[in-house]
Amino acid sequence: MSLYALGASFGQRSMPPRDLVARFVRERLLGEGRFTGDLDYLNMIRVREETVHELLDEVLGCDSCVWVAGASLDGRFLKYAPRVSRWIEVDTQTQLDRKANLVNEGGFDRSWAKVEQRCAETLPVQDVRPGEVVVMDGVGERGGWPQVAQWLAALVRVPGVRVVLDAPTGASARATGLCRVGLKQLGWALDAEYHFAEREPLIVAGGVEIASGMPALRVLCLRAP
Repeated sequence: MSLYALGASFGQRSMPPRDLVARFVRERLLGEGRFTGDLDYLNMIRVREETVHELLDEVLGCDSCVWVAGASLDGRFLKYAPRVSRWIEVDTQTQLDRKANLVNEGGFDRSWAKVEQRCAETLPVQDVRPGEVVVMDGVGERGGWPQVAQWLAALVRVPGVRVVLDAPTGASARATGLCRVGLKQLGWALDAEYHFAEREPLIVAGGVEIASGMPALRVLCLRAP
């Protein structure tokens, strides 16, 4: 599950979660376990997700339709689903069921009821309409960067669509066509780009890994013509 807003305890120093869903997931999965991970790691996760939120704040309006693909469970739907016309989570049935169980246990079911759930192994690009917004969060880690490149090649033909996504850096970006030059050749306009450093896995006391290591990546906001 996505624990981007996870709180942490280092001795007497505490960082409370900023996300109600993340707080519940922490208590549900970890109890009161203390973290032995790097404080900078947690800060980077927070900054990365806050960056995504800032980009969404810029591109979303009250009549927006938002497609979310690749993301695990987080509290983004609490903030945005009531503010847009449609919030659509695309995932496998297994993951959708898992999310539904957790939000029901955590008391978020009323807010989750505003979320449209689309069971699919891949983003139904053919259903995305002009001017809609697509969030690809963690797609590269789950389906591989070539999958992201394929979706972008199809989405750029949808007029005015906006995409907020993770993308690789360096050689991986060039090899998959997700570098600046490759995106420009596809026809995308790059509205924003943020870089994040590589991080080792985050663990709790006892050696239990609760967040996988993060490769160096970029967070982009793209706009189709």
